[in-house]
Amino acid sequence: MIYTTDYKWKPFYYAKDGEAFIYNKIAYSINEFIQVPTSSFTNCPITPHGQYIGSAFHSILIEISDDGDSYRVCMVKS
Repeated sequence: MIYTTDYKWKPFYYAKDGEAFIYNKIAYSINEFIQVPTSSFTNCPITPHGQYIGSAFHSILIEISDDGDSYRVCMVKS
């Protein structure tokens, strides 16, 4: 697996359907992510709390800060 990540914490913005963020010029709602066990992705540079499956070849992982106000993302390519 190939991991591409931005290590900076970024704040969520609030959309009408809840918290959202923009990654690679695409808007994602936090509700689109499924919860994953943190041990599911070995050698991942972040601690993933959720996964968005984009296709059979890539997905996006999200790590949410302890206070829930910010996030970090990582793209996984297989």
